[in-house]
Amino acid sequence: MSDYVFVAGEDDFETITKVSAESIEQAKTKYAKKLWEIDNLEKEEVKRNGTDSIFWGKFASELFSRRDGGWIHEIDKTKKLFKANLEEDFSPEISEELIEYYFDIEKDFKEISDKTKFNVAKFQVEKMIDDNHLRIYPLDEMKSIS
Repeated sequence: MSDYVFVAGEDDFETITKVSAESIEQAKTKYAKKLWEIDNLEKEEVKRNGTDSIFWGKFASELFSRRDGGWIHEIDKTKKLFKANLEEDFSPEISEELIEYYFDIEKDFKEISDKTKFNVAKFQVEKMIDDNHLRIYPLDEMKSIS
């Protein structure tokens, strides 16, 4: 078992989280399970089901008009295209649940399954790594730097 250190945020405000795991992939999975406890902003980006959200915007940006903010297509086609975009990163089952949540303003975030929440958190971890908002270091490497 190794220790990994996750450093998230900007230079003026960083959070550091230690995770013990067998591999870096397992460390990412453990971090994803804790993500919304560590960084409530990531959770809020999913809860705020609007196209201005960092999370939802990736999947919906080409489906609405920039001029008036309305959907370009009729609602059934919009949902189908939105779901196809989600399925590039999620399974059909999870995509369907996310679509239902997004378009049903009565649906509470607490009603989303734990499986879907976990997959969204894993997606967010990978995106933060890709965007360099989250960095991972094996703890023994960090000790050798100091």
